[in-house]
Amino acid sequence: MSLTIGTTEARRLLAIVEKSQIPESSQIFEQLKSKIDRGESLTADEHERLLKLVKLAEDWEKGVQSSARTDGEETMSG
Repeated sequence: MSLTIGTTEARRLLAIVEKSQIPESSQIFEQLKSKIDRGESLTADEHERLLKLVKLAEDWEKGVQSSARTDGEETMSG
């Protein structure tokens, strides 16, 4: 018996990834999103991939926020 993850949890996690718009997530993200949109549950392996995307998305958002807080005077010029 394989462990499956419910679509409600998967949709919540997918929304986190989608909001961040991290560039490297596109192919895996689309595969998982397609499966969830069809109402299919994710396997444990797919859920693990989705969690990795969420981690990347969270790190990406931290980087974006950090860049936004950096003053122009603090950055190095060309």
